[in-house]
Parts: sequence; C-alpha cells; structure tokens
Amino acid sequence: MKKLLVGLLVVGLTGCATGPTKKVMTPDVYLLFANIWADNVGCYQKNYISPQQYAEGIDSFSHVLNTWVYDVDRMKEEIDIRFRFLITNASNCKNHEFALTQVKSASDKAKGREQRYVENYNKSLESFANSMNPPRVKTTCLTTGSLTMCN
Repeated sequence: MKKLLVGLLVVGLTGCATGPTKKVMTPDVYLLFANIWADNVGCYQKNYISPQQYAEGIDSFSHVLNTWVYDVDRMKEEIDIRFRFLITNASNCKNHEFALTQVKSASDKAKGREQRYVENYNKSLESFANSMNPPRVKTTCLTTGSLTMCN
C-alpha cells in the first residue's frame, strides 16, 4: 500500500512539475492580441484574407490566447477599443497575414509541447503501473517420493 501511495505521489508531482505553465498577460500582450483579433475580422470582412486564413487565424489565436492567464472582460474591452480605431486596407492586411503566420507558428509549437507532455505523462503512468504489477514467474515443482523441489 505504501508503495502504491508513493508511486502515485511521484507520478502526480512529475505531472505537475512538467506540465505547461501559463504566464500572466501584460498590458502590451492584451493590446497585441486585440490588434490581431480585430485585424483578422476586418481583413476577412473586406476580403483581404481567405476564409481559410480567417479560420486558421481564429484557431491559432484562440490556442495561443489560452496559454496565458488573462481577464476575459479586459480582453473584450481591448478588442472593442481596437475595432473603434480599425483601419482595414491592403497594406495593413498584408502585415496581418505575416502576424497570422507567427501566431500559427506559436500555436503549432504550443500544441507540440502539450502533446509531448501528455505522452510523457502517459509513459510515467504506464511505467508506474508496470512496476506495481511485475510479470508473474511460473513455478514448476517436481516431486520424487516424499521430496518436492520447486523453482
């Protein structure tokens, strides 16, 4: 029983220690995310980016945003402010396309880290489970007269 509890504690702590951590969003990052979101919507509405780019932008944006600790109401306010001053033209949308590739790259990296974390955590659990249930050794016995010998 002690071995089981210690093993679960080790696996639990390993999971906590290697899990993805979130940073607290700073004012500059709020502004950056608000700009990217507003530009994504504006460029799509004016047909400067394709529906696929728009959808990829939303997916990547949402994924990267969820790697931060942030205030949802504050983010909404920042986006609303950005929409009030939004200027959508070909030049701005070309810059936005570049920003989308950076956000997508960051999103892909974060997804890769999360996948590796899950794989490592699952391996830890599997290893622990295997250590708790060692393979059974078949015992054979040979009896000769009144003498029995087993291996």
